[in-house]
Formats: sequence, structure tokens, C-alpha cells
Amino acid sequence: ANRGPAPSRAGAAPTWAEYADSLQEHILGSLAGISVGAPPQPLSSQAETTKPRPPLLTSSSCAANIVAAEQISLLGVLMYELVCAIYKKVLASGRCESRGGAEEVSTNFRNAAWRLGNSWNELGKLRSKNSSFEAAKLAYLEGIECFTAAGDKENAALLYCNLNHMFRSLALACAGDGAKSMQETLATQCLYLEQGLEFLDKSLRLGRVNDKGLAQGIRMEQAMDHLTLGVLLRNACQHTDASQDVAWLAKCAQRAAAHFNEALRTYDAVRGANPIAREKAVAVHFHLGAHLAWACRIQSSRGVVLLACGDLRTNNELARRHFVMALEGLSGPAAEQCRAEYAKYFS
Repeated sequence: ANRGPAPSRAGAAPTWAEYADSLQEHILGSLAGISVGAPPQPLSSQAETTKPRPPLLTSSSCAANIVAAEQISLLGVLMYELVCAIYKKVLASGRCESRGGAEEVSTNFRNAAWRLGNSWNELGKLRSKNSSFEAAKLAYLEGIECFTAAGDKENAALLYCNLNHMFRSLALACAGDGAKSMQETLATQCLYLEQGLEFLDKSLRLGRVNDKGLAQGIRMEQAMDHLTLGVLLRNACQHTDASQDVAWLAKCAQRAAAHFNEALRTYDAVRGANPIAREKAVAVHFHLGAHLAWACRIQSSRGVVLLACGDLRTNNELARRHFVMALEGLSGPAAEQCRAEYAKYFS
């Protein structure tokens, strides 16, 4: 319905709240015309012009606009839930018949399954924006099943990526939860990110992701999850007293190093064809260098061995090399930050 300014009414444009009310009336009126077992009829050109149009931005109160926006968003969820219900009923009843024989019936079924998959995807995005994350997850999984049934493995893989994005966002949103201890928050964040990595593994195992760009994009997402895990674990290490819980700290330090190394391997595998991968690899070198240097300092000052390889000389040399490789690719403030971090450990 977003096709221009609203028609003038007594010299004043409608507010967003009035638009939301008229849009709801229009949608529900359209749905009322869909009879059971019969496909919805397309709107005529005359009916098209009667659609409620959104208003121009006005000086109406911010609170009223927010309420209207939430109402419109919930209408979107309602619409896609109803669309999904209609397509599911069509597929379940086998109403994909045509005059073209079995081959055309199969084509119609695939088309209906694809449209249902797309509707589940849109519903998942709306539910996620409305913070209905479990419902969003179920919608995405339904969409994956539909796209797979339609033979569209690429779109099924993209929905797995959408699930990963949602779980990564949930992990990062946990950082501000002051009701939990740092270790409890970290455990929750790691669970979300590891679930996201499982979704990405499933997307690569679909078997028919022939698009090299898509496969490369999925691997970039995997690397980003590993980098995020490494940064979260590294930060937790540096905010933990080495004399309090050595076993937990050692496990945390080793997991951080493992995730950094996995991110680096993944970025290195695609960096030849992807300049963004080269930039991200530089960031991993910086974080890994700083993490190894920190662990070496703890070992030399307190005698606490945190890394899987306890050779202090080897780990110091690895830390130096990662700093050097980071500085080769950094410039400006980022390079200055890297030099300052390097000087803190290797002055």
C-alpha cells in the first residue's frame, strides 16, 4: 500500500494511527472474501485505488506513531500466518490440479511449496523483529522444509543463515544482562553461537549448494561466529582473577585460542576471492596475538599455565608473529591500537 502520499482530507493528512486502523479494516475485509476451498481473487484496478495509503510524516506524537507501527507490524505477522495456513491447506488437500497432466501438477506443487517457504521466511523475520524468537525459529524451520520439498536447496540454506543471524544477535544481546554472573552469561552466549554454527553446518550439508558465492558466504558466517566466540571468551578471561578458578580460566583461554584459530583457517580458505575475508583475518591476527601475549604474561608472572602448549617461548613467538601480521594489514587508529597492545606486552 506504500505508493505515495495519502489523499487530502479536509486539508489535513491522516495520522499513522488512523492509517493503521484503515489498513487493518482493509486486510480483514479482504480476508473475509476468501471462501474455503476457493483461491482469493485478485483485486481489480478500481479496488486497487481504494487501498489505504500511508500518510506523509507529520508532527503527530512519537508515542502515537510507535503504537501505530507496532499495530502494523502485528498485522504483518497476522497476514503471513494466514498466508501460511492457506498454502498449507492447499498442499495438504492436493489442490494443485491442472489440465496439463502429472508434470504440470508436480510443477504447481513445487511452486506452492516454494511460495509457502517464502511466506514462512517472511513470517520468521517479522516474529524475530517482534522478539518472538522461538516462534521465529519454528517459522524458519518450516520454511526450510518447504524449500527442500520444492527442490530449492539454495533458499533452504539461506534460511539456515537467517537462523544463525538470529542466534548470534541473541548471544550479543545477553551481554547487558546484569542479573546473571559473567560465567553464566558467557555460557548462554556460547550456547547461542554454537547453535548458530550447527545451523550453518546443516546449510553446507544440503548437498546442492552449487552457488560458489553462497557456499563462500556460509563459510564467512562460520568464521564470524568463531571470531565472536573467541572475542567473548578472551574478554571473559581478562576479567577473571587467575588465582580464583584456574581450571575454568585455562579451559576458557584454550577455547578462545581454538575459536580464533578456526576463524583464521576459514578466512584464509576464502581470502583469495574475498577482500572482506582478508580484512577479517587481520582482525583475528590482532585478537589472537593479544590473547596469546596475555596468557604468556600470566604464566611468567604467576606460574599458571593456561594454554594447551605450555612452552612459554613458543607462545611468545606466536603472539609476536600474529601482531606483526595484524600490523601489515591495519592502518589508522586500528594500527595505533595494535601497536599500543603490542608495546604493552613486548616493550
